[in-house]
Amino acid sequence: MLQFNAGRVEISMPYEYAIVFVLGIVLIALLAYRAGQWQGQGRQADPVVPVDMPKNASLPSVDTAVIAKIPESEAQKKTGHIEKVKMVEPLADHRIVIQQYQVYSDLVPVLRHFSEYGIDTEIEQRGDWYFLVTLDRFENPEKPGTDGYAVKQKIVEIGASYRAPRGYETFAPSLFSDAYGERVR
Repeated sequence: MLQFNAGRVEISMPYEYAIVFVLGIVLIALLAYRAGQWQGQGRQADPVVPVDMPKNASLPSVDTAVIAKIPESEAQKKTGHIEKVKMVEPLADHRIVIQQYQVYSDLVPVLRHFSEYGIDTEIEQRGDWYFLVTLDRFENPEKPGTDGYAVKQKIVEIGASYRAPRGYETFAPSLFSDAYGERVR
């Protein structure tokens, strides 16, 4: 069944043995899968959900989350049926980049302008560039119907009324219509 010819290893066996061998491997894999399922059923815990989560807050890590057990209803006690709980996805995982520029001082009047209209921003340095970004987090600003999309539209509207003080960049070609969402890690 096993031969060494000219530095090669050759295996030969009748088809019947090869089929039995492959089916045996499949059977072992299926048994291991079922054993994992049986073992997992014994380890199921009560479902948990976060308590008192603000709407726009990002989800804390599991080890710091305040959690509570879902009370078991009478129907669940009688039928033994427990509903599956879906995980809550963080919604506010984007912020909006309003402008990027290489001169910090040119972004300061823009920061003040948006602050006057209730949009809290900050200037971040990334390499040689400065980015004017929102402090608040939102849902994806590129997706219509989200709070991020509405805020992005408001930023474009507020940006259209911006008039730069003498000696500062005007940002005239786009007037902040090129604001975009940035996923926060």
